Amino acid sequence: NGFHKEALFQFRKSILLYSRALGTRHIDVATALSNAATVLERVGNLEEAIENFDRALKIRLGVFGPRHELVAASHADCGALCMTQERWDVAMDHFRREVDARISVQGAEHLDVATA
Repeated sequence: NGFHKEALFQFRKSILLYSRALGTRHIDVATALSNAATVLERVGNLEEAIENFDRALKIRLGVFGPRHELVAASHADCGALCMTQERWDVAMDHFRREVDARISVQGAEHLDVATA
């Protein structure tokens, strides 16, 4: 629909502008990539969506390391999309990494860990 098309246009524009101004490995680029991936997923462009989620994850890992809330969120996004694509082994790997990150950030007893 028109909303998704406009949102995707704006996110792609943000990716380009942030990359030019801040560098391609900046956290704001990762956020824009993740936002674009969400829209791409909703409109059914799953291949481009996973590429954007993967790029966002790699940037976040480079900036924060494996034990950070945004890294956990990226693993959750990748895992959910891989489930949609019936890539079960890859999805489970992302979900395990999400849980590991959440445990190290929030502790094993936190509600976010229980629902991950």
